[in-house]
Amino acid sequence: MVFLGFGIDSFNNDYKLVRIVSFNGNDESPFLRVEDYSRWEGVWKEIEEHFELAHLCGGQDAVVVGGSLNWAAIGLQRFADRKFVVSFDLGREVFKTVLLPPVTRNGNVKVVPYMGLLAVAVDPLIFAANVNNMNRFEFWVLSDCEDGMKRLANLVVVENFLKSLVPVGTWRDRELVFKYTGVRDGEHQSSIFLFDPVDQRTRRLAIDCVDFRFEGFSYVESLMPVNCTS
Repeated sequence: MVFLGFGIDSFNNDYKLVRIVSFNGNDESPFLRVEDYSRWEGVWKEIEEHFELAHLCGGQDAVVVGGSLNWAAIGLQRFADRKFVVSFDLGREVFKTVLLPPVTRNGNVKVVPYMGLLAVAVDPLIFAANVNNMNRFEFWVLSDCEDGMKRLANLVVVENFLKSLVPVGTWRDRELVFKYTGVRDGEHQSSIFLFDPVDQRTRRLAIDCVDFRFEGFSYVESLMPVNCTS
């Protein structure tokens, strides 16, 4: 599997493209090859030090937050029952992993930017102990604590969450974007909804022609054009 990420290295005033190739071997841990491409240097460079004991989740693009690329990952070996966020610092060119709360074991994890911070949306959470098989949505934000450490804090909990609502990103770095897929008059139809985690208000976003291939991408405006010439 191949994973890509593109972002700005503000420390070195450079654009970088990161490529992670995961080769499945005979053991539990895949073999990884990590490379990054510098726009200014114009060359690919292999990153020798990378992450271990985690497998990146397919189908999700890298999310850029605070000068780092971030992917959702599933733990391996002794961390097989946990989930992580794998982050690559574009300036220092090093990886780190953020262990997600145990509650994410039973849910789908979507990494998103939120108010300049790293956040994860988890849906749906199905608790076996609940006879009603209740669905539950949670939203966690990585923020600074009083001891100087960064920890994930639970910002939103929504009970009786619909399985047909799938988080796809954030709108203007503030509102969560959900895709709703349902059946009407015998045909599948999709809509886009916005959810504000602060006041927990929901509104429909007027976008036409949203089908099953809809994806959301975040971007940051730049005064410097991206091209292939110096």
